[in-house]
Amino acid sequence: MDRKRKLVVRLIIGALMMTMTTSVTVMPVLAAPDRISEQSVISEAHSWLGVPYKWGGESKTGVDCSGLVRQVYMRASEGQAYYYDRTAEGIRKASYPVWPPRPGDVVIFVDKNSGKCTHVGIYLSASSNGYWDSYFIHAGMTPKKVVKDRLYYSSYYGTGWWYRNFDIYFVRYNPDKYKTKDLSADLNCDNKVNVYDFSILMSYWGTNGSGATSCRSPDINQDGIVDIIDYSIMMSQWTG
Repeated sequence: MDRKRKLVVRLIIGALMMTMTTSVTVMPVLAAPDRISEQSVISEAHSWLGVPYKWGGESKTGVDCSGLVRQVYMRASEGQAYYYDRTAEGIRKASYPVWPPRPGDVVIFVDKNSGKCTHVGIYLSASSNGYWDSYFIHAGMTPKKVVKDRLYYSSYYGTGWWYRNFDIYFVRYNPDKYKTKDLSADLNCDNKVNVYDFSILMSYWGTNGSGATSCRSPDINQDGIVDIIDYSIMMSQWTG
């Protein structure tokens, strides 16, 4: 079997293995996150090209790989779909494997030594060579900015580097993963979402929400920080 066929087989087997080992329900959703069009995700991802790499960053002044995926999904859906866990491994656990991939899906890179997902990107399309050499957008340490690259003939890491160091899978956002979470933005429990709840949210902006005397934490999505994600959830539930 030639090298190209081996790479395609590895991608397919990887998807099957993840299906057997991942405890998430496969939902009949569109490519990319549920409620978002493929084009919205791709357009948003392209708007981040050139943004500097910054570990832990989630803005256009600096972003890392998982922060990029989270922000692209959140902004493309206007806050209606996003990953709660901002780590690459968290994104992996909140997704399910797919084959073949479709534009807007996530490419995950599982370190061959640790078995952990340590890198993620946004899948764009197969190259003329096929899925094994797909185009994707990601925030990488090299060249320390958000770039468009290829899985096999990488412009920045060299031919075959990704495959030598990672097991590569294509996955899709699972919208039901966090349905059990209390995502109510009615922070003062008066059965309304209005300026009073907004005031509570702003009072704890940038913190983890601890110390709040409201009946619900202003950290609505429970990710450890009161930020734009919580604001987006509140706006989607606004009653006035």
